[in-house]
Amino acid sequence: MTTRDTLRAEARALVLHGVLEAGVLRELVGGKRFDRLALDVLQLTSVFQAHRDAIAGRSGIDERYLARAEQQVDDMLTALGHKALGPQSAAAELRDRAFSLMAHTTTSAGSSATCGGSNATRSRSLRPSTPTARDAAGRRRRKTDATS
Repeated sequence: MTTRDTLRAEARALVLHGVLEAGVLRELVGGKRFDRLALDVLQLTSVFQAHRDAIAGRSGIDERYLARAEQQVDDMLTALGHKALGPQSAAAELRDRAFSLMAHTTTSAGSSATCGGSNATRSRSLRPSTPTARDAAGRRRRKTDATS
């Protein structure tokens, strides 16, 4: 049984006895991915710590168990290199803001110079190439020349 399963079972029992609200269990993410497991364990440990006085003597979960659970989550996220839950560096925040600004500018402007020209130019460049009529020297013929 995993730490998340143990904490969830204890929380479910405390909800049934009216010590915790049922909304606590609805807020859990669930799933098999490591980041979701970590979020659930962090959520449950914070609930147990917030209701420490009401839970005292009614659960087998104590402060040592919660500290060990938090340490396991920290070790797991460190091992996975997962930093989405922690604060970002100043350079990462600046990079994210610059990318968001660029993405917002190019989608709202439509035909921005940073996007490579007008929508018509982009659509022409995205069309599949078709053979064009050429004259004897191998140059492209104009439409008026090609039709005659």
